[in-house]
Amino acid sequence: MMKELRPDEWQGALAREFQEQSAAASLHIGKQLQFKLAKITSEPLPVELQLLLGELEAKTSRSQLD
Repeated sequence: MMKELRPDEWQGALAREFQEQSAAASLHIGKQLQFKLAKITSEPLPVELQLLLGELEAKTSRSQLD
């Protein structure tokens, strides 16, 4: 039987669930990008893509530490 939550506890529970889903989605997107970018070997990535990948990797590593 589920414990009944107070209204303020629902917000925290939903926030945690959203954060977990967001982290999982970021990891999935990151893996897809790594797979697609692994096929590119003849040219270096444009600077914009390098910066975006760096941001994604930083966010992913931070979410895994939490």
